[in-house]
Amino acid sequence: MRNLVLLLGVGLGGVLLILTLKFIQSLMAYRSRSSQFNYRFAIPGKVVEIGKEERRQHARALIRLPVSIETAEGTITAETKDISLGGAFICCRTPLPPKEKFPLALTLPHGDSLALFAEVIWSNSSVPDEKIVNRGMGIRFVLITDQDREILNDLVSTHLGRNVE
Repeated sequence: MRNLVLLLGVGLGGVLLILTLKFIQSLMAYRSRSSQFNYRFAIPGKVVEIGKEERRQHARALIRLPVSIETAEGTITAETKDISLGGAFICCRTPLPPKEKFPLALTLPHGDSLALFAEVIWSNSSVPDEKIVNRGMGIRFVLITDQDREILNDLVSTHLGRNVE
């Protein structure tokens, strides 16, 4: 009976408002149960997203190195933002699409270069400029010789101050 008196006191507009709020509350509860968590919390030196698996197997060093990428349309001149034994982030104006494989030449600090073969894992080419800091793509090395891997290991280990392999 009390609920009926309350409903009559708030009027039809109040009833519609309450029902709308209850609907939104139910919808939000449903979405939080059905979607993956995307909360972030800080661990010293690392940001972890709960519910998302960390897929990197190798430590990354913030090293900027010149890169030449060979494509069917020609050569793309770019630069690494960071690099590891498994891949790199390459800053470039026109990132390649995911899954594209390509040869690249990585110029080392002492002037030599490594000829590697890589695959685009992800790209931010479709993200608006105002929403990104560095236009580019995350790549994975798919063909690398033991000698080139050792050179990369030395480079990254020296930069990080510890052995990464």
